[in-house]
Amino acid sequence: YWADILEGEIHRYHLPTAELSVLSFHEEVGCFALRERGGFIVAMRNAIWLTDKHGLLQRKVCDNPSNPQLARFNDGGTDHQG
Repeated sequence: YWADILEGEIHRYHLPTAELSVLSFHEEVGCFALRERGGFIVAMRNAIWLTDKHGLLQRKVCDNPSNPQLARFNDGGTDHQG
């Protein structure tokens, strides 16, 4: 998995099948992590969202505390508790 920040995409390359899949979002993807029950947590320019495995936005976790015109999320991760 990797993010194309400026294109607002999450890419997945599945080595055994050589399949590349791309999830597209409506704004820049600064960082993301896989969720234990499937889907992702995705930090975009305006907010952090929980998504399903297809990238469909399910629930907003929080808004960007900064001015989204000047700053976006970047280089995030999760700890051992998720």
